[in-house]
Amino acid sequence: MRGALLKLLSHVRNATMDLRYGGLLHGMTAPRFPDAYPSVSSSYDVLPILFAGVVVTDKDVLVDVGCGKGRVINWWLHRYGRNRIYGIEIDPEIAAAAAKRLKRYKNVQILTGDACELLPEDATIFMLFNPFNERATFRFMGAVKALPDLDGDRKRTILYYNCLYKDLFVNDGGFAVRDLVVPKGCLPCAVIVSR
Repeated sequence: MRGALLKLLSHVRNATMDLRYGGLLHGMTAPRFPDAYPSVSSSYDVLPILFAGVVVTDKDVLVDVGCGKGRVINWWLHRYGRNRIYGIEIDPEIAAAAAKRLKRYKNVQILTGDACELLPEDATIFMLFNPFNERATFRFMGAVKALPDLDGDRKRTILYYNCLYKDLFVNDGGFAVRDLVVPKGCLPCAVIVSR
C-alpha cells in the first residue's frame, strides 16, 4: 500500500511540473534510428539526487543528450533558469514538439540530429540517461574529447544515468569516473569529468 501511494505521489509531482512547463511528458517512445534507445522521461524525483553529485554554477552550459520530450530541461529551467540550456534529440518529431513547447525560454535551444555531431563548443555539463548503444556512446566520448578546451582549469562533466557503458570512459584514460551513491531503486549513475 505504501509503495503504491509513493508511486502515485511521484506521478502527481511529475504531472504538476510537466504542466508548469507546457504539457504532460510521460510515456515511452520507441526508437526509430540506429544506435538510439527508447525515449523515456526521467522522474523529477531522481534529478535532485543525481545533480547533488555535480556543482552547477551560473556560468555552466547544460546539455541534455537525447533530451526526448524535455523533462530534464524543465527541471533545469526550474533549478538553473539563468543558464544556457541545450537539448539534443535525434528524432525530428520529438525534437520539434520539445522546441515548440519550450520556445518561450530564450536560454533554451533544441538541436535536432546526431548528438556526436552537434555538441555545443561551450558545453560544460552533459546529462545522459543512457540514450544510445555502446557504439554511439564511444562516438559521443570521442566528440566530447574533440571539443576545444574550456577557459582556465574548467573541465567538462558528464552525468551518466543508467550508465551501461561507463567502462568506455574508465578504460579511455581521458576521464575521471566516479560512481554516484544513489538510493535503492535508482538506476546506477556515474559522474565523469574530463581530465
